Amino acid sequence: MRSVFQLIRNPENEDECVAVHIKCSNAPKGKSLAFIIGKRGGVRWTGFSELTADDLSLIVKRKEKGVPYENEPLVQVFNQLVTDRPGGGFWSYAEVKAQGMKILGFPPFSDTADLKARLEGSLTREMQRRDSLIVTFGHRRNTARGIRIEKYRHPTGYQTALSNLVTPILSNIAYMFRTLTYTSVTNVTYAPAKGDESDENITVYLLRTSSTTM
Repeated sequence: MRSVFQLIRNPENEDECVAVHIKCSNAPKGKSLAFIIGKRGGVRWTGFSELTADDLSLIVKRKEKGVPYENEPLVQVFNQLVTDRPGGGFWSYAEVKAQGMKILGFPPFSDTADLKARLEGSLTREMQRRDSLIVTFGHRRNTARGIRIEKYRHPTGYQTALSNLVTPILSNIAYMFRTLTYTSVTNVTYAPAKGDESDENITVYLLRTSSTTM
């Protein structure tokens, strides 16, 4: 079996290098590996990287064009769309193209096939990783087809909801402990049955209680 790795600098962290599995003759490609070369030599592995062979291709093309990520036409247009409509939503292909003309002064894509080709590549993953933009295409509203753009946000309501649930439970438990008085403890020991995988005895503790409030 023959495998080929490509080593590059992480475009988001110049101190980190990434070994990307770009070709394999008889097995699926593995995850990319990240590492740092020390100033005095030596290699320190930092774990897996999300960069893929498709990401490498996009990075190379971007460097050849001299266009950084922030200046990618679709990146600028999509970020502006969710800024103007914070909840995100649906835009037809015609609306995206028209809004792109207003924002950039030129259309961000030539036709629908061109837009889909870009979104099917690594740019969609990069927008999700860098700007938390979730972009999907092929949606329909009435008779118009288009894309959905959403801005991912970390949930903020879990802690409040959990507190509202836990507080009454803890109050009930505290009340139970206030109203129970332990009068005796009896333990019963059971020996393991024949054929049981465990050879340890099992001890069960029986608590006798009264319900006098403390």
